[in-house]
This record gives sequence, structure tokens and C-alpha cells, in this order.
Amino acid sequence: MVHVKAYTRSYPSKSRAGVKRKPEPPKKKRAKPKKGRAPNHSATMKKIENTLVPGLNPKKGDMKEFIAAQRRLYA
Repeated sequence: MVHVKAYTRSYPSKSRAGVKRKPEPPKKKRAKPKKGRAPNHSATMKKIENTLVPGLNPKKGDMKEFIAAQRRLYA
């Protein structure tokens, strides 16, 4: 049996002193595609959509009139 001194046990072995780590593997791409932006609607498209579904794209001042009508109905 070979006697090993106690103070040498805590040091790393000299055979692995110059070993470098392997490079990291390349990262995987996202599984889900990125969320896209909302499509731009032209004035003609909005007009057609409003014909099909009334009130889908209200004009700028229309909500004020709608809220006033609701207030008159329920107040």
C-alpha cells in the first residue's frame, strides 16, 4: 500500500491541468414563430369591412356619439 500525504489529496490531478472545455453546441431556433404585427387597413378596406360588419371600424368621432346615445338610453 502506497502512503499518500493528506495535503496532496485536495489538489486537482496534474493530468487534467491543461484540458479545455468543449465549445457550446449551437442554440436551437424558436419552436413558435414570432408574433406578427397587425395588418394595415386602407380606407377602402375599412369601408368594405364596415359594409359587411357595421361598426367594425368606427370613424374617429363616432364613439362620442355612441356613448352619448348609450347615456341617453340608460341614464
